[in-house]
Amino acid sequence: MQERSGFPADPCLKCTLCDVYCPVRKATFRFPGPKYVGPGLARLPEKSRLLDHTAGWCTGCQVCERVCPSGVKSAHLVLRARGRLVEQKGPTLRDWLLSHPDWLARAAATVSPAVNWLLRAPVTVALLGTIAGIARRPLPAYGGRSYRSVFRSRPARGAAGGETERKVVLYAGCYARYHRPEIAWATGAVLERNGVRVEIPPQACCGVPALTNGLVKTARKYARFNLRVLGAYVGRGYDVVTPCPSCGLSLKQEYREFFPSAEADLVAAHTCDAGEYLMSLYSEGQLGTSFNTVSREVAYHAPCHLRAQGVPAGFSDLLRMVPGVKIDILPEHCCGLSGTYGFKKEKYELSMAIGRELFQAVRSTGKGMVVTECGPCQVQIQHGTGVDALHPAIVLAEAYGLWSLTEQHPGSDAVKGGEQFAELWNYTGGTTFSSSFPRTGPGHP
Repeated sequence: MQERSGFPADPCLKCTLCDVYCPVRKATFRFPGPKYVGPGLARLPEKSRLLDHTAGWCTGCQVCERVCPSGVKSAHLVLRARGRLVEQKGPTLRDWLLSHPDWLARAAATVSPAVNWLLRAPVTVALLGTIAGIARRPLPAYGGRSYRSVFRSRPARGAAGGETERKVVLYAGCYARYHRPEIAWATGAVLERNGVRVEIPPQACCGVPALTNGLVKTARKYARFNLRVLGAYVGRGYDVVTPCPSCGLSLKQEYREFFPSAEADLVAAHTCDAGEYLMSLYSEGQLGTSFNTVSREVAYHAPCHLRAQGVPAGFSDLLRMVPGVKIDILPEHCCGLSGTYGFKKEKYELSMAIGRELFQAVRSTGKGMVVTECGPCQVQIQHGTGVDALHPAIVLAEAYGLWSLTEQHPGSDAVKGGEQFAELWNYTGGTTFSSSFPRTGPGHP
């Protein structure tokens, strides 16, 4: 037999470990498993490959790749299969809209109070389900002007009060930019507290929603824009830090896998998860550890896309250093939401079934708060358990005296308007919010 060197499916031994660990396969037999949809279909000649609709049931958690003894990239093969299907059949209107979260958010954020009221109205929920195929579940609220804002760059005021040679680009991600700006705020505040110069340039969606919905060309447009902007900063000595695991996975791995280039390699080599970056400061003796006592009992969930990067639990280790914080590490389970997956009408029940083990683990801890880096995980955990969930950077900001969670965490509906975030940032000596969002990115040259 002629050897096909580099063929991505050939190393698969059909050991079925990927099927055993696949959270979707555990929850339903409608998905034949990553072995079949990934290397199984990829082994067929290009012209005779089946357009298998079961590829759409994969959540993209990438646990199959983490457990594979042969290093087969089954999840990426599934994404390619889904891309072929969409290329030939075309995307649905719903999947097209879900693949452009920044476009939707820019429009919604201009009139966020009205949009949020409409999203909660029963008639809207019913219409979204009937017309667009959106599941009947709470949707993340949009913010106002400050939710669309980015920070203006300035020299950092670190722990020593002076400028620093360390400088980073904060790639906030769509969820932090449009739904929960306190995530970006807290991450930037903690970095500046430790002497790091922080800048947030124009940025587009990372492209993960487009990839997972099979819109590869859309993801490529996002990637080109982000690589051009971030590559220029890396060339000037900046690192890229992101509080979002899916964005980090995209910048580190997906761009190199789907859109290989020298620029993709450069950005990937200089991208860190926020917790990962802060732990690197700690290992070099440059992290301030004069924390205030924070009397909180929390459970920590490590997101699938953080584990897929091979990132150690940076934020959980950081929170262990905070006096008064008691932290339980939850078992490794997928939450089931997987970005846009659990918002689809036909996948809602399945997404909740996938997350059931995690929900049970959260309840068994008895903790009143869950911390996790992933925004969709926060949404799903709170929906599935009723337990409050937020980004660990916010708790760390509280430990530094930069934030207060005494009455409520700042993502709740009780927070009125975005000006409070800007006022707090200015009060603590951080960078101010800009008054408008730069209209740049795909579709905005």
